[in-house]
Amino acid sequence: MYISVVPCSDKDFETVKKGIQKMELDNRALSSEQFIIAKDNSNNVLGFGRERVFDQYSELCTIGVFSNYRNRGIGKAITNSLINYSASKKLYVVTIIPKYFEYFGFSITHQSPQNIQDKLYYCLHSLPVAQPYYIMER
Repeated sequence: MYISVVPCSDKDFETVKKGIQKMELDNRALSSEQFIIAKDNSNNVLGFGRERVFDQYSELCTIGVFSNYRNRGIGKAITNSLINYSASKKLYVVTIIPKYFEYFGFSITHQSPQNIQDKLYYCLHSLPVAQPYYIMER
């Protein structure tokens, strides 16, 4: 399957928002400019990822692959694209799957900027799951 990772258009943003709702991901202050999407050669949206940009760092977040396209390297392509775009900044992610992000050079940290601490608080109180949340940096 051919996969291209491209900026999110306003048209595709509607699909992204539906995916965010279905996957119960961070849906705060969304804008299409923050997102990249993975598409196949038929122009189907396969997945998406978001970068929140701050002065000294960026946060990778709201990364999802639609269930019928999982386990095909799409999440990896999205994550690599987000990392490459932000290569010059420190990156943070709040996640329940630390092993996945270790593959990309992230490690668990106990010190992070206030916005990332706020994200952890939001996840713990608004997106509760059975797994623990971790803050990771790269």
